[in-house]
Amino acid sequence: MKLITEQSSPFCSNLQILINRFVKGEEYAVALALLVEGKVVLGVMACPKLENHKSSSSGCLFFATVGEGAYVQSLEGDSHPPQKVL
Repeated sequence: MKLITEQSSPFCSNLQILINRFVKGEEYAVALALLVEGKVVLGVMACPKLENHKSSSSGCLFFATVGEGAYVQSLEGDSHPPQKVL
Protein backbone atom coordinates (compact mmCIF):
# COMPACT_ATOMS: atom_id res chain seq x y z
CA MET A 1 0.00 0.00 0.00
CA LYS A 2 1.43 3.38 -1.06
CA LEU A 3 1.05 6.29 1.31
CA ILE A 4 -0.18 9.43 -0.45
CA THR A 5 1.99 12.35 0.52
CA GLU A 6 1.97 16.02 -0.37
CA GLN A 7 4.84 15.38 -2.79
CA SER A 8 3.04 12.53 -4.56
CA SER A 9 -0.46 13.96 -4.94
CA PRO A 10 -1.91 17.34 -5.88
CA PHE A 11 -4.97 16.29 -3.84
CA CYS A 12 -2.93 16.41 -0.63
CA SER A 13 -1.60 19.88 -1.50
CA ASN A 14 -5.11 21.17 -2.17
CA LEU A 15 -6.42 19.54 1.00
CA GLN A 16 -3.67 21.23 3.03
CA ILE A 17 -4.56 24.61 1.49
CA LEU A 18 -8.24 24.04 2.38
CA ILE A 19 -7.35 23.10 5.96
CA ASN A 20 -5.11 26.17 6.34
CA ARG A 21 -7.85 28.49 5.07
CA PHE A 22 -10.43 26.84 7.33
CA VAL A 23 -8.21 27.24 10.40
CA LYS A 24 -7.51 30.91 9.56
CA GLY A 25 -11.21 31.63 9.02
CA GLU A 26 -10.73 32.53 5.35
CA GLU A 27 -13.07 31.68 2.48
CA TYR A 28 -13.30 28.05 1.51
CA ALA A 29 -15.79 25.67 -0.06
CA VAL A 30 -16.72 22.04 0.37
CA ALA A 31 -17.94 20.27 -2.77
CA LEU A 32 -19.48 16.84 -3.26
CA ALA A 33 -20.80 15.04 -6.31
CA LEU A 34 -22.90 11.93 -6.76
CA LEU A 35 -21.92 9.74 -9.68
CA VAL A 36 -24.17 7.04 -11.10
CA GLU A 37 -22.52 4.70 -13.58
CA GLY A 38 -19.64 7.17 -13.92
CA LYS A 39 -21.81 10.24 -14.64
CA VAL A 40 -22.42 13.18 -12.32
CA VAL A 41 -26.12 13.37 -11.41
CA LEU A 42 -25.97 15.65 -8.36
CA GLY A 43 -23.56 18.34 -7.23
CA VAL A 44 -23.50 20.20 -3.92
CA MET A 45 -21.16 22.98 -2.82
CA ALA A 46 -21.23 24.72 0.56
CA CYS A 47 -19.50 28.10 0.88
CA PRO A 48 -19.76 29.05 4.57
CA LYS A 49 -18.09 32.46 4.24
CA LEU A 50 -19.75 33.59 0.99
CA GLU A 51 -22.35 36.33 1.50
CA ASN A 52 -25.81 35.56 0.22
CA HIS A 53 -27.23 38.62 -1.57
CA LYS A 54 -30.78 37.26 -1.18
CA SER A 55 -30.50 37.01 2.59
CA SER A 56 -28.84 38.90 5.42
CA SER A 57 -27.01 35.75 6.48
CA SER A 58 -23.64 34.59 5.33
CA GLY A 59 -22.99 31.20 3.86
CA CYS A 60 -24.44 29.69 0.70
CA LEU A 61 -25.36 26.20 -0.36
CA PHE A 62 -25.36 25.55 -4.11
CA PHE A 63 -26.88 22.39 -5.51
CA ALA A 64 -27.77 21.07 -8.95
CA THR A 65 -29.26 17.92 -10.41
CA VAL A 66 -29.25 16.74 -13.98
CA GLY A 67 -32.28 18.09 -15.80
CA GLU A 68 -33.48 20.21 -12.86
CA GLY A 69 -31.12 23.19 -12.88
CA ALA A 70 -28.98 24.78 -10.19
CA TYR A 71 -30.11 26.49 -7.00
CA VAL A 72 -28.67 28.49 -4.12
CA GLN A 73 -29.92 28.93 -0.58
CA SER A 74 -28.67 30.18 2.76
CA LEU A 75 -26.74 27.84 5.01
CA GLU A 76 -28.62 29.32 7.97
CA GLY A 77 -31.80 27.42 7.13
CA ASP A 78 -33.84 30.61 7.06
CA SER A 79 -37.34 30.84 5.56
CA HIS A 80 -36.15 31.89 2.08
CA PRO A 81 -36.75 29.12 -0.45
CA PRO A 82 -33.89 28.08 -2.74
CA GLN A 83 -33.37 30.46 -5.67
CA LYS A 84 -32.84 29.03 -9.15
CA VAL A 85 -29.55 30.25 -10.64
CA LEU A 86 -29.45 28.25 -13.89
